[in-house]
Formats: sequence, structure tokens, C-alpha cells
Amino acid sequence: MENVVRFLFVFSICTFCFLLGIAVGVYRLPPFRVLQDAKQAAESMMEKYSFLFAKHFEEKMHDKYPNLWFAASEPGSGVIEKQQESADLILYSDCSSDASLIDRSGNVIRRWRLPFYEAYPKAAHILDPVPEDQIYWSKARVGPKDSLIAMYAGINQSPYGGGIVKVDQDSAIIWAAAINAHHDFKLNGNSLFVLTHAYEGGRIEDYLTVLDASTGDVRRSISLREAIMNSPYASLLPREPKGDYLHTNSIEVVDREWATRCNVGNEGDIVLSHNNLSAVTLLDMKTEEVKWALLGVSEGAHDPDLLESCRIAFFDNNGGRSNGAAHSRLLAYDFKEHRIELLYSDPGNFHSVNRGSQQRLKNGHWLITESTQGTIFEIDNNGTVVWKFITPRRTETSVCVVNYAHAYLRANLPFLNAKAR
Repeated sequence: MENVVRFLFVFSICTFCFLLGIAVGVYRLPPFRVLQDAKQAAESMMEKYSFLFAKHFEEKMHDKYPNLWFAASEPGSGVIEKQQESADLILYSDCSSDASLIDRSGNVIRRWRLPFYEAYPKAAHILDPVPEDQIYWSKARVGPKDSLIAMYAGINQSPYGGGIVKVDQDSAIIWAAAINAHHDFKLNGNSLFVLTHAYEGGRIEDYLTVLDASTGDVRRSISLREAIMNSPYASLLPREPKGDYLHTNSIEVVDREWATRCNVGNEGDIVLSHNNLSAVTLLDMKTEEVKWALLGVSEGAHDPDLLESCRIAFFDNNGGRSNGAAHSRLLAYDFKEHRIELLYSDPGNFHSVNRGSQQRLKNGHWLITESTQGTIFEIDNNGTVVWKFITPRRTETSVCVVNYAHAYLRANLPFLNAKAR
């Protein structure tokens, strides 16, 4: 009888704890937030160091490096589709601290490379650094005077924005800004607009930071939370912001011609994409307030591009639906007609879970970066694929992400001209 009593006592205590745990989870009673934060921290730590176990057990690359390598959807690498010749070259960055400039046959014309710890030996601006093989150039663009500007990111690094550098045509450092730059930057004259972030009060706060493109010095920094909070769109912000609640991922600068023709904003205003708000906003650089927002039209908007026809095009990661499955699309918002237009969709074949970008080419075609498939392809005005390239960094079952790609006319790259050099 004494053992039965002991068993019933222990059983009742366990039952009470079990029911209390359910109540804490369902009704979010204290200490729900503490436990939730601890769970997220543990998951992040497991993901961060899982590559060590993956290497030991020789697992697939997309298991070793989540969010950097993905399960491949098709075989092949290099140029696998080429229906017509093109004079422009493609610059792209994938899962390492380098960028390649290729022709339309897939030949590498030039490659830039600068490992993170060569640019930042001490990396004092990184709170929780990761090994070199988990760091990559999330974006690279050709800059002025034969330079290249590149941005670093790290898997589960805190903060994940690693920094931004400017190098010459031989990858020698011109400057390295020790700021937590992330996702996107745009060069406008001698001003370099960069997205940066910082940890404040248990959340990630996004900023629009302006650098001197010649020196890398910070000129100005604008809090995007305050820009939204002090605007008519303050209701977009959650009541209790936590984590990466904005996840701003793209910048576009409004020029005078577009502002005048389309009567939207002023020259120098900034178009921003906030992934976790499902919103595209227009930031007034004079008042530092948001004065326009496009809401609820995308599930993962990236890379807003201002088109001559008073439209804004953007990459929609997961907004398309076909038989219950998500797929990616290119969409455009028409400021004259006030409607959304579908530019491109291919359910079952076109899907980038995250990242993704597009570029309108001079011939009217679109160059599309299907990031998580490691693929860059061009479509004509009918949506037909006329050129397709898969990064050579792949295995039989996994493919390395292509973060961003951009086309350049050879004539606009003077460092390729022997006489100019």
C-alpha cells in the first residue's frame, strides 16, 4: 500500500506538470517567453554546429550547410540552355567569398575573391563569428573605376550581416567597412546605400546606412523602425517586436526621371522591401518617414525594380499556388492602373524558397536568379527560357545557392579592355 501511495503521488506530480506545460504553451503563461527564447537559441545553436556532425558522417551538402546548399532539382551545371547569342556578361556570387564574371558560354572571364578573415582579421563587429566555410558574398556589384563592391554574410552568425568591402580588379582591398551590412546595397553617385542591422532589446533592428563610396566612411544612418513608426503606416509594426521582425532585404533608389514621370515620391527617395511585413515601402530621405506602402501582395518579396512604364517589379518567393504547393513568381505593381500584374510564373519548375532577383535587360528580356536552385536563366517576352546556367559548385544531390546575378555589357567594363587597363 505504501508503494502504491508513492506511485500515485509521483504520477499526480507528473500529470500536474504535464498539464501545466500544456497550459503554458497554449495560453502563453509565464515563463512561456523565456522557454520560447531558450528553445530558439538551442535550435540555432544546433543548426550552427550541425555541420561538424554532418562532416563526420559524410552527409549531403544541403544537410551540412542549411540555407547555403539545397537539394538539387535537376542535373547538370554550367550553360545547359542557349538559344541565342548575347553580348552581355553575367556577374554572380554563390556560397563562397568570391564572385565570377562569365560570358554566355559559361567561361569565367574574371573572378574576385577575398576571404572574410583577410578583410576583417579581428572581426570585432561580429558578436558570434563562424568558420570561414560558412561565410559567403551575399551580393557583389561592379563599382566605379574598375572596382568591385561585395557584401558578406554568415550561416547562423550573429549578427548575420558580415560587412561590406570594396576591392580593385585584382581583389586587393580599397576599404573594408566593419558594419553589419546585409542583403542589399545600391550605389548612387558617390553615395552607397546599405542595409545594416543591430541587436537591441532582444530584437534585430534594421537601418538604412549611407556610406561614402570612395572611403567606406559612414555618413548617415536611419532607423527603419522609427521611419515606419513615425508615419501613417505605424500599424504595420507588431505590438511587441521580437527577433527579425522587419527583415528588410532590398533597396532601390528613385531617380528624377521616374519620380517626375510616375508622380511617385521624389528624387533620392528609397524603395524598400520588408520580407516579414509582406510590404514594399517608400522612404522619404528628407523627413526620414515612410510615405507609401504596398501591402499583402507577396509571400517573400525581394528586389524591387522601378520600370520605365511606371511599374515596380519584384520577386515573389512563395506567393504562387498550384495543387497546394508554393512556387515563385515575378510580379509588378502598376502605379497608373493600381493593379498587380503577373510577369512570369512556371508552377512546378520555378521556385526559390528564399533570396531571388530579376533584372530587365536592354532587349526587353528578363534575367532571373532562381537562388535556391543555383540557377540563373533568361526569358524572352513570351516567357520562353532562352539561356540557362547552373552553378558548377554542386554535387550529384546538392546545389550551392546563387545569391545574386547581374548582367553587364562588355563595353561598360573598361578593365576588360587591354588598352584601357
